Amino acid sequence: MFFDEELTIDLTEGYSKLDHPIKVYYQDKNINILITLIKDGKNLLNEDTDEELYAGATLIKPSGKEIFVEGMEVVDNKIVFNIDTEILDEPHEVGKYKMQLHIYEGSMAYSMATRVRSIPKFSFFVKDRIHGSLSEEYIDDPSFLHDIEGALVFDKDGFTITFLE
Repeated sequence: MFFDEELTIDLTEGYSKLDHPIKVYYQDKNINILITLIKDGKNLLNEDTDEELYAGATLIKPSGKEIFVEGMEVVDNKIVFNIDTEILDEPHEVGKYKMQLHIYEGSMAYSMATRVRSIPKFSFFVKDRIHGSLSEEYIDDPSFLHDIEGALVFDKDGFTITFLE
């Protein structure tokens, strides 16, 4: 596994206490966060059940937009949360995310699950990547960076687009 990250969430005191912050950056892709849920020193996903366990998550992006991530596998008693480019592909997605995990059994589809249990919410930050001046060789059409007078242009979200010399 390439740079997968282990994360333990302790639920003993009634809230989600992460053992360390989740560290991801804008435009990272296919990062697996392997989440262990602990309560009173025991792994909550170590239950004896005849049903397969899965997880889902409600994510609230920095913009306030809510999305649902469905069908996360539970492997070796850990939830596999894959952070992909769908979550981190826009500049306005840099910032604080709120997340609530939902554990379910009986079907990979949340709506078909026979049992569902949610854990308390927690937050993580997606950090911006380092930026410098873009060179023309990395831009398909550099003309979009300037208006006809050569002035710096802003994108639809109000972020400055770097200018070329």
